Amino acid sequence: LPTLSLTDRRALDAPAYVYESELGARVARALESLDRPTATITPAQPGRPARPATPGGHPLVLHIDSAPALAPATEASVDATVRAYGPGATVVYSVDLTDHRVGAPDEVRDRVESLVSRSDVVLVTAADAEWLYPGLAAQDVARGWLGSGPGVAIVTSAEGAWASNAVGSVATAPRAGVPTGQTEVDGAFVAGVIDAMWKGALLGVESRPDLRTLVWWSLQELIDHGGAAAAITARSEGKALSRAELQTERGIPQLAS
Repeated sequence: LPTLSLTDRRALDAPAYVYESELGARVARALESLDRPTATITPAQPGRPARPATPGGHPLVLHIDSAPALAPATEASVDATVRAYGPGATVVYSVDLTDHRVGAPDEVRDRVESLVSRSDVVLVTAADAEWLYPGLAAQDVARGWLGSGPGVAIVTSAEGAWASNAVGSVATAPRAGVPTGQTEVDGAFVAGVIDAMWKGALLGVESRPDLRTLVWWSLQELIDHGGAAAAITARSEGKALSRAELQTERGIPQLAS
């Protein structure tokens, strides 16, 4: 995975914007604990882009999830937020249908697909993908989504994580990214994936083509890093993730202080 140039001040200073939600709060908490500049954004007016409490520059990455994207009160704001920031930021979409897996899948499928097509990285559990598309395997669902716009799709299940990109590279991690149903752990996995892209200089509009053509070991880094963050959080009983813990989990030697 390429390393971030220390002279690239824009990439270092630009923040992550995380749309307000239960999952989003956990993603933001994990990113902040890894010392990534992060702002939780909230809708100011119906149908207007969400903004941080303190005005800042254009984000490097935007995270959204299905809870606000499918809720009648906020879906127009989520759409406006993606339209506002998506042209210049990496859009990461967590397809979390925990509260929407009721009724018929076709009641939400079109809205999910609309956001998927405007995202750069999409994460989904196997259970949600298979509920949305009865009769299709989750990996086939992800491959279909990749044809509509995203550069990378990641599927998690009790068996681990699977990732692919637009040119067909594939990586698997048998013990990474297990969906626990605990929002804190699931948020840490997403944050770990974003952190891996951050340290690999894969965020921002300039890196959009690179996401689509990643070699398999770069995809592997995304899910291994996310899985390590999730594993630490699952063991920590609510303690915030730390950079030192994540590096140790990944087997990176620590320098003595």
